Amino acid sequence: MVQKQKQQKERKDKSGEFRIPDFDEDRYIKDTGRGLRIATFAFIYGIVIAFVSRVLWGFWGYPPAFIIGLFAIVLQIAYFRRREEMKPMDWFSSGALYVLTWLGFWILFTNPPF
Repeated sequence: MVQKQKQQKERKDKSGEFRIPDFDEDRYIKDTGRGLRIATFAFIYGIVIAFVSRVLWGFWGYPPAFIIGLFAIVLQIAYFRRREEMKPMDWFSSGALYVLTWLGFWILFTNPPF
């Protein structure tokens, strides 16, 4: 990655004008698929942990259920880091998706509208 940037800078210095780099379709498809897998996992994981938090809330109340829900995000990031599939830029987006999904479904499971 850094080497490509250096080569582009050298090309710019030699020719005097900037050339648009070639579009790498394979890399784009790979990155998009990786992002989709991470987002899908975060969403499903959020629903599962929301159900676990609801069960814990029934037994011990809010504090343990809330702590387990927040601690589960650490496990999610550790899982993807171990697989070397998650870049640091993806941590925030997958974490935010997980937290919002977990919190929304936890509230829904705790206070069912039906």
